[in-house]
Amino acid sequence: MFLKVLLVDDNRYALNHFSNLVNWEELGFSLIGTATDGIEGMELYEQYHPDLIITDVQMPGIDGRELARLVKQKTPDTEIIFLSSYDEFDYARAAVDLKVHGYLLKQELTRDILAAKLKTIRDHFSEKMQNAHQQIKSSLTTCFRMSVNELESEGYPDRKLCKGSAFFFIIEQDHIPEQIALQSDCQVKEAQYNRIFPQLSAQIPELTYLIRAERFIWIAITDDRKDSEKSALVAASFLREHESENFSVYLCGKVETIMDCRKRYEELKYLSKQRYFEGPQCVLYADLFDPPQKIPKTHMEALLKMADSIWDTEINDLDEFLSSIYKPLLHQQDFDSFIRMTCHILHAINKQLRKNGQPFDLYDEETFYLLSAKRIIRWIKSKIILIREFIHPVYSDMTMRVMDYIHQNYSNPLLSVEMIADIAGLSINRMNDILKKDLGQTARKYLAEIRTEKACRLLEKGLPIQQVAEQTGYSTPSYFSHVFHKSLGISPQEYQRTKRKNGAAAP
Repeated sequence: MFLKVLLVDDNRYALNHFSNLVNWEELGFSLIGTATDGIEGMELYEQYHPDLIITDVQMPGIDGRELARLVKQKTPDTEIIFLSSYDEFDYARAAVDLKVHGYLLKQELTRDILAAKLKTIRDHFSEKMQNAHQQIKSSLTTCFRMSVNELESEGYPDRKLCKGSAFFFIIEQDHIPEQIALQSDCQVKEAQYNRIFPQLSAQIPELTYLIRAERFIWIAITDDRKDSEKSALVAASFLREHESENFSVYLCGKVETIMDCRKRYEELKYLSKQRYFEGPQCVLYADLFDPPQKIPKTHMEALLKMADSIWDTEINDLDEFLSSIYKPLLHQQDFDSFIRMTCHILHAINKQLRKNGQPFDLYDEETFYLLSAKRIIRWIKSKIILIREFIHPVYSDMTMRVMDYIHQNYSNPLLSVEMIADIAGLSINRMNDILKKDLGQTARKYLAEIRTEKACRLLEKGLPIQQVAEQTGYSTPSYFSHVFHKSLGISPQEYQRTKRKNGAAAP
């Protein structure tokens, strides 16, 4: 980043000479303008906000000392160097009083002397910026460890994040809802942010600050003069490609100060819940979302009461039943009510499990992938069907024949619903009617479920994607990947990486 320089001198010849005395950019500076008197110099200062002003002392109107005084009143951090043809004590004393960085004699000013002075100023700026950056980062970190009320009651000293406006976005590691994590005792491992932060900073040079706000959540701040939206999207893309965990990104807009950022973060906390309705690895624009409307209490109580009749519902009506109790919650995108309903149903499932001798564990490896509302509903449905199989394990002879045939032939890429119907000795429609009653799904869906289950076991063993596709009845790896992602919401590669990272062994 170049430091901006303004030259001011009432002698046009001297002004032109000093403008061309050094290669400014090679020294890390950008000459943004020249002025022939203090008035013009002040106008250019107001317009460009230079980091350094090199000004003659004696000028008509506003002289160098007055110019320095006015600038220092507005921006004390702006550095100023006095130029003069006279080596007089009064000028030197004025330089000290006004905290001017230096005093140069025109007749002794050579290329080397000016370059050396500029290097000193450049080093001074770098040190000052590093110190300021560290102080602000420390203040940011402290600020996010305290509540807004605590900060306001203690009179926490606020400060600007950068010269102009800043832009901030939130990076959140996708994870299962806290309520399910507590019930299941599934401890989701937090990503190694100390390793990831330097990698992100290298990918996004304009990333000014990156801190951990709380578990799973990071705050990223960029200078608003840059393409801030692009920075957020680059961060999302980098994390998606290089990390086994899933991450979502929320673009939150402009802020001026640390407290602005802290308060805005508090206002947007609902986005952490909103993402469950959008799915994992989502990018949300905060301006496009409002806090969700709560389901009326009486309506919610009626839905909970309806959910109590879940065991009286036929399996082939299960989709419609779950839709009737979840649809209002999904429509309102009321996460608190959604998770309340989910915990209510999970309590009922646990009750049935205890009643039937705990035939299986409710919470298994799949629990770690409950990263969206739709996936949670599908998971609940699968558990209800599974427990029903233990409560009502008797299937029709036709269903048993179909299940055995699919288990024996799922690896055949030519296996079709027509072939399965031939084994059943029925039409496709009639066969599916019976399967829906017994299994809660059609032959095609049951085949896809078995193939996905078998594929998971093979991926856990570390087999290549192409080999897994061949052994589970898919004609091409790309089609296998498409079906697998549609079923589990995660690609085979991501599934395998996650299992390998967690050290999961195939059963």
